[in-house]
Amino acid sequence: MTVPASRRTRSQGEIVVILAANETKTVARAGRSYLVIDITTDGVVLIGMSQQPTDFLRKAVGDSVSPDENDFSELQFLNTSAGAVTVTIKTSFGQIVDNRLNLVSGSIPVTGVGNFKVDDQGADGITDTADAALAAGATLAIAANANRKALMVFNPPSSTGNLKWGNAPDATHGIPITPGSLGVIPVTGAFSIYNSSANAITPNIITLTHT
Repeated sequence: MTVPASRRTRSQGEIVVILAANETKTVARAGRSYLVIDITTDGVVLIGMSQQPTDFLRKAVGDSVSPDENDFSELQFLNTSAGAVTVTIKTSFGQIVDNRLNLVSGSIPVTGVGNFKVDDQGADGITDTADAALAAGATLAIAANANRKALMVFNPPSSTGNLKWGNAPDATHGIPITPGSLGVIPVTGAFSIYNSSANAITPNIITLTHT
């Protein structure tokens, strides 16, 4: 269906549709394109258009459509979730932009997958650890740090043996850092560094963080 020229504008209109469990609802709204702004409670919502009333598409936040440059006069919403959902959507005859979709922090829920973390554009940091000798056969415990991107451990060339890191490193467990080598450990959880040498080693340690 083509909307009369008198009704065609390039303005953007927002619709908020509340759907009960398994409810289908039709909303009269003219446009050529739409953009899904929000769907509450991780609901599963299908959206169809007037020229394709039985062709429903599963939609998520950020989805948009501009169907073959054909105008529509109404939208159909089908909630296939077990609970009520609220859908916020914008329609237009032109390009649709909404700042609420410029995500800068938090996470995006994806049905059946979980959450994708969105970079919060925070600050990177570097923390130097004072050099301290690690006795032969001794273990250095590294505490968990949710802001840690990586721990960098340098085993000086003068060392007579390997450092090893892991959950519980010892003579037969852990990943070695040989003399003159740099170990980059991208772990936020707790772990340990073990001196497998027969002599003391003074490692150089730097922590890279993102907050």
